[in-house]
Amino acid sequence: NDEDEEAPPVQIPMPKNVINDVYNKVRDTTFYVLLWQWDENEEDWVGSGSGSAVHIGDGMLVTNCHVATLFCGFIFDENSSEYEMCTNVKTAIDIISVNENVADYSNPKWFRDLNVIKQEQKSDRCIISTDDPEFNYPSAELKYFEDLKIHDTVYAIGNPRGFIGKPTEGKITMLYNDIPPGIHEMTGY
Repeated sequence: NDEDEEAPPVQIPMPKNVINDVYNKVRDTTFYVLLWQWDENEEDWVGSGSGSAVHIGDGMLVTNCHVATLFCGFIFDENSSEYEMCTNVKTAIDIISVNENVADYSNPKWFRDLNVIKQEQKSDRCIISTDDPEFNYPSAELKYFEDLKIHDTVYAIGNPRGFIGKPTEGKITMLYNDIPPGIHEMTGY
């Protein structure tokens, strides 16, 4: 009797975990960024902000300007889209790979005193740089603006609310082509 026979097992393929695959591919290019500010009263460095950065080659990393610089206010000039940065405040930028223990400030894997070498405040992009000979990390594979399309899936690795190296997934919903030079134009790549 056919009704009493057990059906053969059915193999159901598990969905591919794309975000983990992307994270594992790029996490070696991703860094935790700390911005320090010198406190004259305490005569000590105090944390002023944190964020993430991606290595794009030659010791240069792209991050958000609101992570790497201090914002003091808007320049109220109808012809300007720039913001006033606090140039009179002493700051320092430190980075460490998201693969390292970021809570240990004595960890020798920290790279100290990076410099902002390019900034585009309107698009909130800054390039920070290190010339430390110990900095030998791979650079991320970049996709250029001209190759992006609405509804493309994009991935980001950030450090929201202290969660280090948190991957997220999203869709491009709008493309602005009037923002000044792209990363490749800012760095010469």
